[in-house]
Amino acid sequence: MSQQLELRLYELDDKTHRVNVVTSPEGCTYTSENISDFIADLARVRAEMLPAIPLEAPPMANMQNVADDPPMRWAYDEMNDRFALLIRHPGHGWIGYSLPFETVNALQRGLQESVDHRNNQRRSPN
Repeated sequence: MSQQLELRLYELDDKTHRVNVVTSPEGCTYTSENISDFIADLARVRAEMLPAIPLEAPPMANMQNVADDPPMRWAYDEMNDRFALLIRHPGHGWIGYSLPFETVNALQRGLQESVDHRNNQRRSPN
């Protein structure tokens, strides 16, 4: 007996989307790899849905699913003149980003400003 999970994406009259998750009548049992595949499939479907995920980040105080000190890897891709950044989330797995030089410079500046601010706060007497 094969277990099947199907995602059906629907567009409503207002152009927003809904997903119907169809499972077999007897239910399904999943391995960790199956769950990772399911999460990846859901992420691909979510990327197509409206409304889109907002470009503005939520307030840091309201962040959920925050990974504490996640492992990360980075590398420079000479052929495409871009930087690869991989960050591991314990529930979502390795999430990769391909960043242009300008974005890496902005990230570097922003991180340095945060480090400088933190160091200045630690030096200042209360």
